[in-house]
Amino acid sequence: MKNFLSMVVVLLGLLVTNANATFVLQGLVIGVSDGDSITVLDSDKRQHKIRLQGIDAPEKAQAYGQKSKESLSKLVYKKQFRYIGPKKTDLAGPWGR
Repeated sequence: MKNFLSMVVVLLGLLVTNANATFVLQGLVIGVSDGDSITVLDSDKRQHKIRLQGIDAPEKAQAYGQKSKESLSKLVYKKQFRYIGPKKTDLAGPWGR
C-alpha cells in the first residue's frame, strides 16, 4: 500500500510539472496573413503559424480585412517575436484557436 501511494504521488507530481511546463518560441515575424495571424521563423528556420488570442479581426475577404492586415503588419512585420507560456495546439495546427 505504501508503494502504491508513493507511485501515485510521483505520477501526480509529473502531471503537475508537465502542466506547468513553460514553452518558449522566439523568432522573426516573416508574414502577416490577416489581422490576427502571423508567421514566425525560428532560429532553426522552422515556420510557425501563430493566431493571436483575444483579437477579433475581420478576415481578408471581409470589410476592412485588408486594412486590418496592414495595421498588424505595421506593428509586427520584420520584428522579433517572443512567446513564453504553455505550448498550444489543436486540430487547426500549432497555435490555432
